[in-house]
Amino acid sequence: MEQKARDMKEALEKAWPMFQELLALNPDRHLAVYLTDLQLAVSNQAGAAYYLQDENKNLLSFYINVDWSLSGDKLKSVTAHELFHIFQYHGMIEYETVEAWWLQEATAVWAENYVYPRVNREHMYLELFFASLEEPLIQ
Repeated sequence: MEQKARDMKEALEKAWPMFQELLALNPDRHLAVYLTDLQLAVSNQAGAAYYLQDENKNLLSFYINVDWSLSGDKLKSVTAHELFHIFQYHGMIEYETVEAWWLQEATAVWAENYVYPRVNREHMYLELFFASLEEPLIQ
């Protein structure tokens, strides 16, 4: 577990300045990062990022959960992906429709590749992409 914690820390320290420069944003709220059992084999969810707001919709804190079964480069890549969501939330980048939600996820997948270009986790989405070539990007 110690190695996994070091890998996550390394990913955060590598990705943060890259995203900060790319997006001209600096999330300034509390960030908690957890290595937890997301039941990847069942849920197919390697990580999750979310935030808390007060009653006036002011951001209070950010959270990242990454599945404990990941290790090495996959763990680092997923950590970078979830961190990108934190930057999206900090910038209050809203995806108003369910149809546009894919853009939030696709840019986070792109961000994984931006930080860790040799991991190539984006390749797992190719079949889905090629099956929907005729679909409009946003309806």
